[in-house]
Amino acid sequence: MIAAVEDAITARARLLCGNRVRDVATIPAEWDANLLERVLRALPGVFIAFVGGADKTPGGTTASFDAIFSVIAVTNHASGELARRRGDSRVIGAYDLIELLIPGLHKLKVPDVGTLIFQRVENLYTGALDKLGIAAYAALFAMPLSFDTPVDESTLAPFETFTQTFAKPPAGDPSPTLTTTLPQ
Repeated sequence: MIAAVEDAITARARLLCGNRVRDVATIPAEWDANLLERVLRALPGVFIAFVGGADKTPGGTTASFDAIFSVIAVTNHASGELARRRGDSRVIGAYDLIELLIPGLHKLKVPDVGTLIFQRVENLYTGALDKLGIAAYAALFAMPLSFDTPVDESTLAPFETFTQTFAKPPAGDPSPTLTTTLPQ
């Protein structure tokens, strides 16, 4: 499912951006020096990362979460920081990319998976990126995903005895182990 969502976002972003960018690609969520070097060779570009998501029903029979996808618009421009954000008649700016991507990806339907919903925009500015001549903004989208985790009860042994081993025994009980037989 996650790959299907990444593929759908990538395909739509390519369609939206056309020849305005050098690359639209998926990347890992964590940036390192090698990834930054790859990104620098592909500017302006749009990069898609699956960020993760927390379980909405801990302990339930269905593992469901809002999967978060980051769609990152990254630009550079020799004329400086303002041109990186706003672009000019020759090169698209980060704002332009974000303004294309948000409405174009919001409510994107991924067959047999779900619908992508826009969440927020983040400015990824750092002094280090500024020194490299880069502007980067991330549009974050969520899609509810569920994975059924059915339990085949025939594979379970009868639950007749419960044993608990304590790191520190309960007060007044010298035994670090408690065993209880459960009525059937």
